[in-house]
Amino acid sequence: MEPANLLELARSFRQWAIDNGLKDRGIDGGHGRANYDDALVDSFQISAQGAAVLQRRVISFVGIKRRENKILVFTSKKITLPEEKLLSKKFAGVDVEYLHSGAPVAFAGMGANYYQTAAGAYCCGSSIHPARYAGAGTMGALVRDEAGILYGLTNNHVTGDCNFTDAASPVLAPGHIDIQPHGIDPFTIGYHHRTLPMVSGSPDNVAASDNSDAALFRIKDESLVSSMQGVYHDTPVTTKPLMDGMIVEKVGRTTSIRQGVVVAQMVGFEPCLYSINALAGGKSLVYFDSPFILVGAPGQPKFSEPGDSGSLVSILENGQRHAAGLLYAGNGEGYTFVLPIEPILSNLQVSLVSGHNL
Repeated sequence: MEPANLLELARSFRQWAIDNGLKDRGIDGGHGRANYDDALVDSFQISAQGAAVLQRRVISFVGIKRRENKILVFTSKKITLPEEKLLSKKFAGVDVEYLHSGAPVAFAGMGANYYQTAAGAYCCGSSIHPARYAGAGTMGALVRDEAGILYGLTNNHVTGDCNFTDAASPVLAPGHIDIQPHGIDPFTIGYHHRTLPMVSGSPDNVAASDNSDAALFRIKDESLVSSMQGVYHDTPVTTKPLMDGMIVEKVGRTTSIRQGVVVAQMVGFEPCLYSINALAGGKSLVYFDSPFILVGAPGQPKFSEPGDSGSLVSILENGQRHAAGLLYAGNGEGYTFVLPIEPILSNLQVSLVSGHNL
């Protein structure tokens, strides 16, 4: 048979794993479902012992590294060295690597980080949250629409409470859990405006391909906010697609400025678990189509911690900074999950703002 391309191989292996009970949450739907033939499955060269290992350790998701032409198989439980010797290291001549990671989870953070310019303007990368509930997330960037109205950009689950925040609801800065003695007085930074679609449920039942964890809140007073990312650099106005191997950076409410590496892009629809304040701690499982997986840069701590949700992820290339993604989740194994910024800006019909109250 002709050699399959990287994405076709990864999608086919993922679907084969679902069909054979080797993958956690074996749900996929619509255009995400892969078709494969027996010859392609034979190319995986997975023995009965290898399949038994994957069944015990449970595949959480599958990713691809385009630059290295490599498939990554992530398992919920760590694979031992003897077990790894039973697993195929190539699919149809494509290298395969096995890593340990659970599913993405979005949580509010504990800790305190917010930034102000010398003139007192509140900076991106700082703590925000709907005034109605206790919590804290990150204001990722300032953006404007075609009418020139200024908004803050963050996650739906930060200021939109997973679609349950009413329009025009006040957004507090800093978030409640970051209010402390000798800190700044909390103030209404803006009002919830709109979100992109983020609907819970199986991709077989909902339009999961439209899901994106992003929200806008209208800035109350432009003089009170800055486009600075903390005290480190201004928000870029240009964008760049995420790609495995990229060295990226973010400024977040919990961990401040940190560098990370894009590990891979997930293949197919994968879920993220959310807690919803309006439902008294109720849970929601939302599927996203092919998000990206990041880790901390070599020699550095984790790229993110709870409370960094909503942070803008950027890349510095040849001396010029570009926006690349919006951080929305993490997990206990040190992985961070990011959505590409370009579709978010396009679907919200806004542009990034730079040079504002530096």
